[in-house]
Amino acid sequence: MPDDVLEIAGVSARPGEVVRGRLWVGSYPDGSEVRVPFVLARGLGARAGAGGRRTLLVVAGLHGPEVPGVEVVRRLLTDGLDRTRLAGDLVLVPVANPWGFHRQEMVTPQDAQNLNRVFPGDPEGTTSQRLAHRLFDAFVRPASALVDLHANPEPALEFTIYPIPPDRGLARRARALAEAYGITSVGLPVRAAGPGYLFQAAAALGIPGLAVELVAWRRIVPEAVESALVGIRNVLRALDMYPGRCEPQTVPRIEARGLRRRVVTVAKGGLLHPFRRPGEPVARGETIAVVRDAFGDVVEEVQSPVDGFLLAWPWVVSQALVSGEIAAFVAYAEPEEEDGG
Repeated sequence: MPDDVLEIAGVSARPGEVVRGRLWVGSYPDGSEVRVPFVLARGLGARAGAGGRRTLLVVAGLHGPEVPGVEVVRRLLTDGLDRTRLAGDLVLVPVANPWGFHRQEMVTPQDAQNLNRVFPGDPEGTTSQRLAHRLFDAFVRPASALVDLHANPEPALEFTIYPIPPDRGLARRARALAEAYGITSVGLPVRAAGPGYLFQAAAALGIPGLAVELVAWRRIVPEAVESALVGIRNVLRALDMYPGRCEPQTVPRIEARGLRRRVVTVAKGGLLHPFRRPGEPVARGETIAVVRDAFGDVVEEVQSPVDGFLLAWPWVVSQALVSGEIAAFVAYAEPEEEDGG
């Protein structure tokens, strides 16, 4: 195949072309096929940086209800990017989990697994594991970097999460992409037996990436879409794939480096009543919310485990929580030398 032709998942494109495809990932009980839609968008710009042509993978829809990323992909193909100035290639996957998207569920309905916990997948595994394997082989392996679009329920800050692998050089590259994106960024250390996040599995191949938590998850908020377009253009600039200086973001952010994320759960079920807003500082041991039972009595005081900032109240269903359910995300700072440089 000529050097100027990009082929992914059986679809070919030349510079300047935008080509659609659908990747087979399984079938329904009636035999009808399940396919993942994707787009190859090839630029015409001349990149100033050294090295070969680069490919940025943008993934949305790993979780069914997280619909803003689908709109971000559409906008990237219409008015969010000047492809005549793009140097390199975009691989865009608007609905990565069609099983979950059709049912609007966080997990894959067929096996109740979180797709973003099973990468790089298993070709002989469950529905989610097979899907992860197909996505990883087709789209992640050819990529130079990736952006994985998610969304939190409101109220929440928008933030990015980048992996911190043992490879310090790779950790610096991933953090640089998050910093270029331009909103609050949080690092996630990669353990030897990681939880199967997409960007962690990519990091094992030496591919830097980040996850983006937009707002809100079941609806399209124009400000969040615009922020994502700015962020992706900035990531392209950090990769020497798009000209110009990084654009400033207008969404609220926490001005701190070396942040990590702590998950806060509740021990007692009831209605959660928060005392802090996303972005506000919190102190270790501070009561940031209370849980009230059906009589209105306080059955638990929810305390911050760290000094830091409130990131989000990620109520997946509502403020009525059961024991062990996630109540909040809190960001806290770690020394810079612990995140790869």
